[in-house]
Amino acid sequence: MQKKASQIFSFLLSPLFLFFVGKTYAASGIGVANSTLCPSGQFANLCNLTINQSGTFVGGIIAILLIAAIVAAVIFFIYGGIRWIMSGGDKGKIDQARGMITASIVGLIIALFAYFVLNTITFIITGQRFSSYTIPTLVP
Repeated sequence: MQKKASQIFSFLLSPLFLFFVGKTYAASGIGVANSTLCPSGQFANLCNLTINQSGTFVGGIIAILLIAAIVAAVIFFIYGGIRWIMSGGDKGKIDQARGMITASIVGLIIALFAYFVLNTITFIITGQRFSSYTIPTLVP
């Protein structure tokens, strides 16, 4: 179980690690020119991020995770409903389908509550929502 959790954790953090490694490598001027390290097209603005904009980046990631949780809950809810319909009156299959539907609803409530709590705490501390959050800097 610990190995599986470690794999999931590394899978979720690897894009963030690669983003910052690319930024550091591009800023250092080592090797090739910056234009080859920066993506083109709609992702070209990733190389122009500053520390003040990283709050918006994190807020976007949190919003994407919330959307993914909602989509997963809806898929499990629909799949549980289909399993209930296809159970053919078997008590064990109905209980499994009911458990899947209940788990999807509970998961959706937990995801929405976590987003609400994070957004509320961020607003209380900083006065900003996730979509417009900037990290304060010490500038004389």
